[in-house]
Amino acid sequence: MKKTFVLYHLIVTSLVVVLYLGISLTLTNYVNRRQSAYMLDVVLEDTVIAYNLKTVSDTEFVTLYKNSNKRISIISPSGITIADSMKLSTSGNQSIYPEIKQLGKAFTRYSDTLNLNLMYIADEAVNGNYVRVAIVMDEQIALNTQTILILILISLGILGLSVSSYQKISDTFMRPIHDIVVSVKSIKEGNYQWVMPATQYDEINELLREINGVNESIVNTIQNLNEKEELLSILVRNMDQGILLIGSDQSIVFYNDLAKRWFNIKEKDLLLSVRNKDVYEAIKLATEESISMTFTVPYHDRFISVTVTSVHNKLLLKPTGKQGVLVTLVDDTDRIRLENNKRDFFANASHELRTPLTAIKGSAELMYYDMATIEEKKKLSEEIIRQVVIMDNLIKDMLELSRLENRPKTEQISFNLKKVLDGVLEDLNPLIIDKSIQVSLSTQNVLFKGIETDFKSLFKNLIENAIKYNKVNGTIEIILTQTEEAIEFVIKDSGIGIPKAHQERIFERFYQVNKAKSLYQNGTGLGLAIVKHVVSLYKGSITVESELNEGTTFKVVFHKE
Repeated sequence: MKKTFVLYHLIVTSLVVVLYLGISLTLTNYVNRRQSAYMLDVVLEDTVIAYNLKTVSDTEFVTLYKNSNKRISIISPSGITIADSMKLSTSGNQSIYPEIKQLGKAFTRYSDTLNLNLMYIADEAVNGNYVRVAIVMDEQIALNTQTILILILISLGILGLSVSSYQKISDTFMRPIHDIVVSVKSIKEGNYQWVMPATQYDEINELLREINGVNESIVNTIQNLNEKEELLSILVRNMDQGILLIGSDQSIVFYNDLAKRWFNIKEKDLLLSVRNKDVYEAIKLATEESISMTFTVPYHDRFISVTVTSVHNKLLLKPTGKQGVLVTLVDDTDRIRLENNKRDFFANASHELRTPLTAIKGSAELMYYDMATIEEKKKLSEEIIRQVVIMDNLIKDMLELSRLENRPKTEQISFNLKKVLDGVLEDLNPLIIDKSIQVSLSTQNVLFKGIETDFKSLFKNLIENAIKYNKVNGTIEIILTQTEEAIEFVIKDSGIGIPKAHQERIFERFYQVNKAKSLYQNGTGLGLAIVKHVVSLYKGSITVESELNEGTTFKVVFHKE
């Protein structure tokens, strides 16, 4: 038994030596790769900075590196190679490679062009192009291969001596040990369903039963963890809020994709990632004091509601600071814009209604106190009626705009745009006849999926403006066409035109180029705002071309999906 133990100990020692050498090789290889990746990252950062500051062409820029041991490539956003320091043929789509898909991360692969193994890394430049840097890895791979060969030779020598000296022990005693090793490797590779078979040794069988019991427990635990991790991943990935978890030392512990995009997070250091002073100061305060605060910060053309809350949890406790911080980010743009729009709308509506009400009140008082002649009373009555019409039109347009902004989602149906256009023209025909306007039509039967009343409002307001602000005996040209890509509606009049200085603001609510003339025409200043809102609802576009006293052309385009 003693001899057997000695021999077994000798074999185990040999295996430990081999394992130690293997681990050493693995760690050495890992460290070498990390050092190469770090060096490559530094080179990339310097190259990107140089590229952003370059004053020469892309081809001349990479030529500066032709005598170095680095390969520099400039790649367009679509994946096409613009320039390469080694002047190699790289006509394929470079965007399929992992270094382009995962910017800032190093990847090693074999280059068919150079017949070498290279480590690549890439990042995006200011102008949108990708800068990719590569270094040769074959020397390191050769060194690792040589080390592996030496390790194999040493292992074969040790195992050869063991096998030749103790063949009987290997056949009898080492067989169950070998089975255990195979089983452990299978578990290590993730096959937790593996059950270790029994042997002829009771002592070993007792150990195997314990291992199988632990294995079963691990299987159940891992399954539960995987399910919870998957559910949590689905929740975090699909939520419409940004999330940041900050350690007590102000390091970033966790963030989701939305928070990364809004804050452009690239570093774990809070100061380097969160550039907004208000957010940074609130997080800093929350690591020292127990607080919960909510405030709004601008983000480009949007507004983000930020909630900063102190969190007491051991996972967030770091060497400095008292507690961690949870930061939630919510896009609050729509609510803020709606509040601003409501405030502006009511202010403008009150102002617009005050003018006709003042005129009506003044006329009524003159009539009430019998301060006007019969002829003047008739004119005052006509003025009251005209002002009432202005108020009626204003209220109708306000209600129409409110309907467009606040209507519930309804099922859209297909309808004929030409039929709607013809109906609007028929309703406006008395106005057309009154000004002796010639209308020319070039329309097609166009089927469109949406809400018919929206387009009735669009056509009515554009055509009504073309009539109101046209000349007597003027002309209106209306075109409704459909192509494979889009639906176009064009209306051109021979009217008074719109000065260039006013064309950018004509779609604003209550904005009127000529206030006095608009009042005379019973204008409300909401017609083009309604048109713009309908166009936006259906993801279209509207343009205007106009010259003073030479007419105006509006063009509305709806692109097909």
